[in-house]
Amino acid sequence: MAHVDINTKIGTISLQELCSEKYNFIIPTYQRGYRWTEQQVIDLLNDINEFIERNPEEKEIYCLQPLIVKKREDSSWDVIDGQQRLTTVKILLACLKEQTSYSIEYETRNLSKNFLNDICNKNEGDANNIDFYHMWQAKETINTWFDNKNIDCQRFLKVLLQKVKFIWYESPENINPISVFTRLNIGKIPLTDAELIKALFLNQSNFFDVDNSAGIRLYQQEIAAEWDNIEYSLQNNEFWLFIHTLEWNKPTRIDFIFDLMQEKNVLGLSDDLYGKIGCDEHKSFRYFYEYFKLYKTEIKKNDGGYRLRDDIWQKVKEYFQIFQEWYNDLELYHYIGYLIENGWLTTGDLIKTWKGKSKKEDFVAEIKSKIREKLPKEKPLTQEYEISGHPKTQCRPLLLLFNIQTVIDQNKELASSDKYQLGAFYKFPFHLYKKEGCKTNGKGWEIEHIASNAGDDLTKLESQKIYLAGVNYVFKDDKNNSLKGEIDNFIKDGKVEGFTDLLQQISDFSSIPEDKKNYIWNFALLDSTTNEEYQNSPFPVKRVCVLAKDRGQKAKLQLDKNNELLITYEKGIAFVPPCTRNIFTKAYTDIPTALNVWTVDDAGNYLRKMNKTLSDAGFIDDQSDAINNFINDEVNNG
Repeated sequence: MAHVDINTKIGTISLQELCSEKYNFIIPTYQRGYRWTEQQVIDLLNDINEFIERNPEEKEIYCLQPLIVKKREDSSWDVIDGQQRLTTVKILLACLKEQTSYSIEYETRNLSKNFLNDICNKNEGDANNIDFYHMWQAKETINTWFDNKNIDCQRFLKVLLQKVKFIWYESPENINPISVFTRLNIGKIPLTDAELIKALFLNQSNFFDVDNSAGIRLYQQEIAAEWDNIEYSLQNNEFWLFIHTLEWNKPTRIDFIFDLMQEKNVLGLSDDLYGKIGCDEHKSFRYFYEYFKLYKTEIKKNDGGYRLRDDIWQKVKEYFQIFQEWYNDLELYHYIGYLIENGWLTTGDLIKTWKGKSKKEDFVAEIKSKIREKLPKEKPLTQEYEISGHPKTQCRPLLLLFNIQTVIDQNKELASSDKYQLGAFYKFPFHLYKKEGCKTNGKGWEIEHIASNAGDDLTKLESQKIYLAGVNYVFKDDKNNSLKGEIDNFIKDGKVEGFTDLLQQISDFSSIPEDKKNYIWNFALLDSTTNEEYQNSPFPVKRVCVLAKDRGQKAKLQLDKNNELLITYEKGIAFVPPCTRNIFTKAYTDIPTALNVWTVDDAGNYLRKMNKTLSDAGFIDDQSDAINNFINDEVNNG
């Protein structure tokens, strides 16, 4: 996180203030010239127009990006960052015929100040350098945009002047402006809302006890140290990704706390004032800025000296401490991470519920009730999926919960043991789960058939050959098996026509009946990458792939020169959910009869364990009788 000086002056300034006081801005030589494209100009116009349309009563304000400046001895201002937008807005004001404006002068371009002041009278021939050409083109773009839209220009100008503001960030005299510019532009590290808010917290002018400068400096150092500790903790993905999704595009994560406080109006701004802060990307900064500004004028110097600052900072720390308490608690960590992963409750909702309960036990009961309420209904452990509007993806929350509750139960058992008595518990790694399953749609974890359900999915000859070679992998020690011979002939001859018949014969060797393969006893939670590596392979080949993944290897399936299945391994890092690992090691069956087949016995034991785990935890009703009947029917039919 960037250093924020305690003497930084920060606030918001309207375009009307910049114009009426005739600010004089200098673009130093180390800055590049004006280079905004037509699309960038249009995007700015659209953003401002959308703000005006959604703000008919003209109560909200709209903040442009931070304008970082440093004052010169002649009272003009060096622009360290924000000059592209500042120049575009000046051209916009000229197009709207605003008579009074600020001035801008590019040190690398003589006459740039005059060119901009008279931009509306300039034509393309006057643009005798690249900067002037882009300025002229921006003017043409603005005029065309207004010509093509039915917009009240007078109202647009009024709102632009009064309600559109820059975030004003004045760099202290002791800071080298070139180093600031390098960080922001060459290093591509933006000035975040968090840094703007940090400047509010640390700014010496916001402290009441001005007589105790030594005490203020000590308190500033304390806040800065605690701030860095919070940010450092949130940068730990194991901590961060149990309370948040992968979607986060800011370089600092403490912003998340400020966003939550703003969304819930933790500081208690009046409805009128809260309604004015708008809804653009700098809303959280303006929320804190308005609070500081309002209460600094209302609260006079008092005995405590730091009461205002302390009250706000304590609320920030309180949010972080809540996260820490959740993270360090066996049940809270897992249930909260599960709810957030499924999108059933937000972190803000959970904090509100947490504060509304006097005991942790009541909060746990509340969130477990919410989980139970959201789980699939209609006998979830014995219903068929992929038909009647029940696609197999609907049981993803159930399988994930089974994995999480398994981890909780194992930790509780170890903690209660006289031998182990764990001081720290093993956490289900939400950070690995989210990263391993990352896809564009955010749901990269798939529900994979344990006993293969290839069906008509294999339409390409190469995929059919690899699948059948996997079947022969099962029969590799059975030289006299007639099906093995037919498979060998198919792979050798490469005729697609016989694949369907072979599939029918293969199904006769499967322990799980075809009409029962779309039940949860034949489903496992697996990331999409491993699922693709399977290529619809039979159980023993899937087993090889999963166990390789679990030990950090990637199994690659291909045919060797003898048309037999060749499994090679590459380096890889992956996360296999614990219950998926248990499935393919047959941990749910005390004495497995065969490792090469997912049997009805294996599937039944898996189903019984899932029922016991989830019913003992109170998430589902005990379905032992229905499950036993279901399994016995299959055993008898088999």
